[in-house]
Amino acid sequence: MVLVVSNHHNLEEIKSFSRNINEVTVYASAELKCLGLILDSRLTWKNHITNLVKKCYMRIRAIYSVRSYSTPEYLKVLGQSLVLSLIYYMCPVWGLTSQKNLNLVEKVIRSLARLVLNKRKFDTIAEEIATDLKWFFPSDLNQYTSLCLMYKIVTYKIDYFNDYFTPNSLIHPYYTRLRTNLHCTGVPRTNYGTSTF
Repeated sequence: MVLVVSNHHNLEEIKSFSRNINEVTVYASAELKCLGLILDSRLTWKNHITNLVKKCYMRIRAIYSVRSYSTPEYLKVLGQSLVLSLIYYMCPVWGLTSQKNLNLVEKVIRSLARLVLNKRKFDTIAEEIATDLKWFFPSDLNQYTSLCLMYKIVTYKIDYFNDYFTPNSLIHPYYTRLRTNLHCTGVPRTNYGTSTF
């Protein structure tokens, strides 16, 4: 099985993709699961988000069953370990999905926060999520983890990434204010490009 990743137009042209390798026929698949991450051929992450949200709500229902026997601190630990761990896993990869998909995940986080903080269904909760619980929404978490990774790459000079990130000082000899900044080579020009990892 192979996953062909491209835009809608190209995928329509190669609907019946197959190759023979060592007398074994390999067919194209619409999606592929790798390390718990469901990749689809257009990198929309829709199936991954749908599956993720379903798992999270099942775990939230299980936590509701023990809510009356638990303190808010214990409920917070349960929520973080059972639900947020699923959401935060691979978020830097799928975190650039569409706002529609991100809203589904945000609803899960809000539901969990209402459970932990003992709030009603329509109470506003976003500020308490940030200040009291100190939880990230997916778009913020994606930015935070990406910035942490870049900090480690720049600060600790990880050899593997030397070819990917070059300081401006190696690009031109001029003494400018941005001389120590990293040179940005790949800026996406389409919506498809911005949603890729």
